[in-house]
Amino acid sequence: QKELLAAENNELSAIMQQIDAYLLLSDVVEVFRNRFCSHEIEIVKPANEVTLRTDSTLLRRVLSNMILNAVEASKPGEPVHVSCGIEDGWAEFRVNNRACISKENQLRIFQRSFSTKGAGRGLGTYSMKLLSERYLNGKVSFCSTPQEGTTFIARYRI
Repeated sequence: QKELLAAENNELSAIMQQIDAYLLLSDVVEVFRNRFCSHEIEIVKPANEVTLRTDSTLLRRVLSNMILNAVEASKPGEPVHVSCGIEDGWAEFRVNNRACISKENQLRIFQRSFSTKGAGRGLGTYSMKLLSERYLNGKVSFCSTPQEGTTFIARYRI
């Protein structure tokens, strides 16, 4: 909460350093595999090394929110697919699950305090977008269809 308030007030300092995106993503995935043993979190190793200059703590928070949302939207045993790669000069992280977000909820997904999961929630997608766009030189988007499920995409300049 404290970090989010600082981010909203433009008082957060990003400590930029060169990182290996796959190693960071692997660390985050491992935390969630241990926390949600009944879920299948599958990570795809990129064909080429993915490095970028970023704040690893803030990026870890973004990736954690992406994965947590996907796991919570999934039934035990359903796969959550996680990957990173380079696309058109951007380091790109993708998290996909089978659930589809309703059109009504899609329109509000990045609003502060919007949640379909109950009171006291609704900061995850909001903070993903805030941290990525204000501090990490990135963009966050998603697509959600009944056929493909939901994929959140976080892209960062490399």
